[in-house]
Amino acid sequence: MTTARSTRPGPVQHRGSTTLLGLVLPLAILAAGAGVAASWRDELPARVATHWGSDGPDGFSSLTALLVGTVAGCAVLVAAFWAFAFWAGRVRNLRQLAVGLNVGVATLVAALTVGTLAPQRGLTDGSEVGGVGLAITVAVFGALALGLLVALTLPRDEPSPETDRPRDDVPRIPLTADERAVWVRKTSSSTGMVITLLAAVLVAAAVTTAGTWGLLAVPVALVLLSLAMFSWIVTVDVTGLTVRSTLGVPRKHLPVDEIVDATVDDVVPLRDFGGYGWRTSTDGRTGVVIRGGETLEVRSTGGRRFVVTVDDAATAAALLNAFADRHRAARPAGTPESTAEES
Repeated sequence: MTTARSTRPGPVQHRGSTTLLGLVLPLAILAAGAGVAASWRDELPARVATHWGSDGPDGFSSLTALLVGTVAGCAVLVAAFWAFAFWAGRVRNLRQLAVGLNVGVATLVAALTVGTLAPQRGLTDGSEVGGVGLAITVAVFGALALGLLVALTLPRDEPSPETDRPRDDVPRIPLTADERAVWVRKTSSSTGMVITLLAAVLVAAAVTTAGTWGLLAVPVALVLLSLAMFSWIVTVDVTGLTVRSTLGVPRKHLPVDEIVDATVDDVVPLRDFGGYGWRTSTDGRTGVVIRGGETLEVRSTGGRRFVVTVDDAATAAALLNAFADRHRAARPAGTPESTAEES
């Protein structure tokens, strides 16, 4: 069953914290890295080493070209991700993604810039510098840790006012006042998992060949990413809708008192969401899209819409509508809604 979609997206919350953590902080990190590098100008070779192969440095440039090409280029990327979160980050998960990426990438670029230039101080020829495996390892781990930490500090969404009424034509399962029911399904994308795991194997082989053992964290991270993005457990019960990855995080919970109604739709990931994974669309929908076809779509208070591609979505929608109707019937007028949980 496919139903018409609401065209009233909810507001973007916490724009101030998104700007502070997703724009100001990353730019400050980049500026600090560039400042340290610029202060070493007189101690560095005219052409510094910028790329290392298995036999040592094999790429060189001036310090100015290095800073413009990396630091300034990263600043443009940071601004783009911040703008996305500022204008379209209607759910905390999307703002966390943008802010975490900005802080992580800025930290990585700044740390790599400083870490690879530091051993070149006092040299007249950049080709004389040794390996920088330790600097790369520290930069990667530091970027991952700081990006995750800052993303977790973003404030949670506040409860949204109820702006829509449930539609009469959505599916429902008849439930008595004290009847219990639970619906659970696992949804996964074998294609996405295979591609990610293959990438992990290739990266591991490259790291092993180069001998930079610290970077084995990258293929490990790719395996964890595969479990986090392409395998999910969807649960509908009296508390509402819960969607969590097999890894445990990310996790999304829509409380029953914030659910307006649920329907079934068909999605084409590339057309409707621009890709696969935790996605957002141009019409304001967010959710877990790991394949095309049958999709559970849930409208919640504040004009928000969450989707998850899962089999037997019609049963999930009908049960969710029944729980939401029963909760509304039992809730005293004026009772505030709870807050959706995300992690």
